[in-house]
Amino acid sequence: MSLWVDKYRPTTLDSLTVHGDVTKKLAGLAASDELPHLLFYGPNGAGKKTRVMALLREVFGPGVGRVKLEHRTIKVSPSKSVEISTLGSNYHIECNPSDAGNNDRFVVQEVIKEIASHGNLSSSMGGGVGSSSDGVGGAGGKHKSFKIVLLTEVDRLSKQAQAGLRRTMEKYSSSCRLVLIATHPSKIIEPVRSRCLGVRIPAPTTDMIADVLLETADKERVQVRLVSRCHVHLSLTSLPPPYLSATAVSPRAGNEDRRTQRAEHAPCVAHA
Repeated sequence: MSLWVDKYRPTTLDSLTVHGDVTKKLAGLAASDELPHLLFYGPNGAGKKTRVMALLREVFGPGVGRVKLEHRTIKVSPSKSVEISTLGSNYHIECNPSDAGNNDRFVVQEVIKEIASHGNLSSSMGGGVGSSSDGVGGAGGKHKSFKIVLLTEVDRLSKQAQAGLRRTMEKYSSSCRLVLIATHPSKIIEPVRSRCLGVRIPAPTTDMIADVLLETADKERVQVRLVSRCHVHLSLTSLPPPYLSATAVSPRAGNEDRRTQRAEHAPCVAHA
């Protein structure tokens, strides 16, 4: 049985119900012929990663959701190597270079260099359905001339790694787009920030969170009794007892009146 936070996670821009102004801007970016380097920033639990994946789905199609986990070994010296885990599809690759600690600069340089240097992403990942010899696309996907490298927790990277990231962005900008995710953009060096279009994902309001929680409770046919102070990511994980009534209810029954009390019962930070 999957957690509700995963079961009801939005996967498309159209299904995002929080911060419609941000969603509209992302839809405009997806519709354009070119996509700039992007920096998504905001508090934990605000939905940065969810919006990134919805944007990539809009750009490349549903193939973005067919990901493969890989464990890569990167040599940092003749006698030393580090291991890093990546998630990737035929259109993008995702990793957290800060997992490598002091060796994060090698991960940034080698992973991006490897991915961006190939004619298509699937060739660097052992092939797969949806590959194309002259760009990124294929069956069920939208043809693009670039790939996406998604780096998370960029604000935790060392200054050396960030400097290497800047050089790599310039070198492979014709075949690769970087999408960076961070909580504290002030910890990212200015040369990197200036090369990205910033997308701020603010914490949702209490009303937004209450609507998400009540809608989820309605779909699960349970009645909300109490919601504690937390962000939606945790709220949807911990809504079962003691936070919910054990009595099943018909959709919307019993929850409508709670919308008028959401300021008292749902002061959280949203996930979507």
